[in-house]
Amino acid sequence: MERTGMLRRVDKMGRVLLPTAIRRQYHLDCDEMVEIYTQRNGIWLKNFDIEADIIAQAGALCESVDQMEQDIMNKRELREYLKKTKRGIKRLAKKAELE
Repeated sequence: MERTGMLRRVDKMGRVLLPTAIRRQYHLDCDEMVEIYTQRNGIWLKNFDIEADIIAQAGALCESVDQMEQDIMNKRELREYLKKTKRGIKRLAKKAELE
């Protein structure tokens, strides 16, 4: 983490104005979404990328489905349903990647 030397006050509404130079550097336009993270020593802002978030969640969901599939190998109908669901999730993730 780099020190910028810039200080800003928190207003009565709890808002902090980000300097133009920082907004430009991180491609933060008006109405852009940011994620807020907290740690013991401070607060972090991160550009929010909805497509990357959907793809990551789809991947995690596929992994969960894989684990469930392994846990219930003896239940054929459910295993087939899970495979179809996983294929559908992968198609959605691929579609989100292409858009």
